[in-house]
Amino acid sequence: MVRFTSTLVTVCVAAFAGQRIHAALIDMTEPAVTKVDSLQCNVARATIITDLNEFGVLLQKIDTSNETVASAVSDAQGGLKTTGDAITSILQALIAGEAPPAEGRDKTGEGLGVMLQALTGLNSTEPAVSDALSKLNDAMAAGNEVVAVCK
Repeated sequence: MVRFTSTLVTVCVAAFAGQRIHAALIDMTEPAVTKVDSLQCNVARATIITDLNEFGVLLQKIDTSNETVASAVSDAQGGLKTTGDAITSILQALIAGEAPPAEGRDKTGEGLGVMLQALTGLNSTEPAVSDALSKLNDAMAAGNEVVAVCK
């Protein structure tokens, strides 16, 4: 493809030179894919987003008739909002072609920590709590992968 493009540019330059139109050769090579743009990075990003979405659904299934559980779920929802807002700011920057905000990762981690602390402190045997914790652990693993591969 690069040879064809280079040949095409050369032919066009020669044709235009005869008509006193001047053109400069340009580099037609494709930009290198950075780690931030890699497939593995994008899959990890998508995974944390879907895991957090599923976590939010599972969080709503927890029986909050107990005051302690209701408080923990409320705290976890606050952490989910913090994490969601941070991820949204990161994605908006990436879509705009800008570097992600430095505090985005910190806020994401902070929200994940709040969610984990809220639910692990329950010591509940309720299946909905263990399902939510399991999904949260999946999201945290995906977040760790984002940090590892999206540099």
